[in-house]
Amino acid sequence: MSGWWGGHTDGWGGMGVGSTVLAGLLLGGLLLATAWLLLRRPTAPPPPAHGARPTAQEVLAERFAQGDIDEEEYRWRLVVLGDRP
Repeated sequence: MSGWWGGHTDGWGGMGVGSTVLAGLLLGGLLLATAWLLLRRPTAPPPPAHGARPTAQEVLAERFAQGDIDEEEYRWRLVVLGDRP
């Protein structure tokens, strides 16, 4: 008895074709996985523009929106900053 199939093949090369198909599927899967990982790579946000800092009023509005200060303090600080509501 020689080989896995006792010397008999199916006419297509026996296990040679199956091994080639399996290797092709594995290689294709590896290529698809690599492409997917590269395409979904997160990009860094752009750096803020020079001088694009929030104004004092914007910081104050953010603190009010987050509940850090109440409405009375918000309005008082707006007056102090010179921006009447």
